[in-house]
Amino acid sequence: MLKPGIDRFVLSLCVLSVLGLGACAPKAPMDEYGGLLTTEDLAASQGILGGGAVADDDAVLKSTVAVVNLRYGQIICTASLVSKNLVLTAGHCTTQDPRHLAILFTNKLPKTREQVNASVTRKVIAGETHPQWPKNDFQTDKNWGDIALLRFEGDLPANYAPVRLLSNKTLLVAQGDAWLAGFGWTHGRLKTEADGLNKTQVKIENPDFSETELQMNQKNGTGACHGDSGGPAFIEVEGQLVLAGVTSRGHDDPNDTCEVFSLYSSVPAQMEWLKAAAVNLQKPEAIGQKMPQPF
Repeated sequence: MLKPGIDRFVLSLCVLSVLGLGACAPKAPMDEYGGLLTTEDLAASQGILGGGAVADDDAVLKSTVAVVNLRYGQIICTASLVSKNLVLTAGHCTTQDPRHLAILFTNKLPKTREQVNASVTRKVIAGETHPQWPKNDFQTDKNWGDIALLRFEGDLPANYAPVRLLSNKTLLVAQGDAWLAGFGWTHGRLKTEADGLNKTQVKIENPDFSETELQMNQKNGTGACHGDSGGPAFIEVEGQLVLAGVTSRGHDDPNDTCEVFSLYSSVPAQMEWLKAAAVNLQKPEAIGQKMPQPF
């Protein structure tokens, strides 16, 4: 997550030779980052925060991936596979040059050089941020447009498939269930980093927090935190998980402990932009084009 500051946060994973890097670059500072959830009794949890690990046969794994910054050699965010070569993530997870990013397909973060070399990655070649994102001065807590679409090169890895997108906003209701997933911290106060992809269930606090954002309740000791930015919020429709939101930032969390509320960019509210951006990113001229940023 992120709050007016503004810096991105990263996970301390070196991606090494699989991304053409010989060693870890210095970690970006974390003190400016906003957050999402946790309570003091979650020190031993395996979750995204208070959740559980995503198994190899879990439907969540089929569409949830990690975003890597090639300049730092570190995982910085989470994303959702929405077509055979497109992922949806947060605007603040992107860089001006999309080619500084890569997509990592895994549910267990590699810890050794051998594991890194065996990992499946795809380099990002194009991307588009929402038009509202570069206009932000971060003086308001609503309608940030914190969402972006990235195109990667190469084939879709086996066992991965795009997730369905929610188009009907009326299916998002207060106190309805949502499932969150990401590679972020498992404990906000202790800053405990995850070993892999985790998921958890929360309640939708306010589906109309703003015209383009949802608010999730994380007061029960579970939710999203640093490193989960850009990750999915699913709801269940006709027995299937569909993508309803994209992790943006913490809200009303002055101590940055990830234990109050989180805000998600609404997928149905951005549907027209998503459709247009998906078409634009398939054009040859989209490759390497700069992505506008507010900083």
